Amino acid sequence: MHTVIKDWNLAQPILKAQTDIADIWQVTCADGKIAALKCYHNSDMKDEGPGFALLAAMKGQTAPVIYNQMNGAVLMEWLEGPTLGDRSRGGDDLGAGIALAAAAKAFHAQAGNAHVKLPLWVDQVSQLFSMRFAPECSDQLRAHITRASTIAVTLLRTQSEITQLHGDLHHDNIKMTARGAVAFDAKGLLGDPAYELSQALFNPLHSPDVYRPDRIESMSDISAAALDVSKRRLIGWGIVKCALTTVWTADGAVKEQTQPTIMGPLLDIWDREGN
Repeated sequence: MHTVIKDWNLAQPILKAQTDIADIWQVTCADGKIAALKCYHNSDMKDEGPGFALLAAMKGQTAPVIYNQMNGAVLMEWLEGPTLGDRSRGGDDLGAGIALAAAAKAFHAQAGNAHVKLPLWVDQVSQLFSMRFAPECSDQLRAHITRASTIAVTLLRTQSEITQLHGDLHHDNIKMTARGAVAFDAKGLLGDPAYELSQALFNPLHSPDVYRPDRIESMSDISAAALDVSKRRLIGWGIVKCALTTVWTADGAVKEQTQPTIMGPLLDIWDREGN
């Protein structure tokens, strides 16, 4: 971090946040501008490298301006304002969901003009087909993940459009700034547009409303309408992402579900929408 501070002529670093893979600092640039400096542990950006390529290509349109990047460090626009997750947890979950859907629509309109090479979403989905169950895994969880695998195959076989995706678009990755909604922390994927807001169905974290069936229903309606995609496909990708999250957090073999209360309601909607 000290090398980057010197090379980029930055000053007054203040540690603002820490994640499992990076530290986020508020810094002052040589021209007096406040910026965000994200320094990845061991210079390893994990799966976030493509996301910064996408954000940089968008040149500040519904995304933060990327000022500089090298050796596992990114200097970008400092975003001032609450997240939509804050708004949801503050009691206005419906308003936050509507704002998120509008932000996703605006992001897609700009991302379509950003010509960058991105990894395929299907490559992540394929990990679902090679997972294994631990002996103590419950029958219900086995059934849910097996169904998710079948749904993934159906979605991939019937996919008619792929586009550039944020890849991790949910309430806590949208800030409401003075210039409007800005999406950050992109993964950067190429995939089905119906996948983009599937994570909104079980976000934001620590919101008491997230797992209510009526909330899942309304959020899927709002999201599908904003992105002009099939509600059933959006629900299907939500099921697949829940299963993948469980697989990714398993230590070798799947033992327990990461989001135990949402797979059932999602599967109910998937079945009902198919009739």
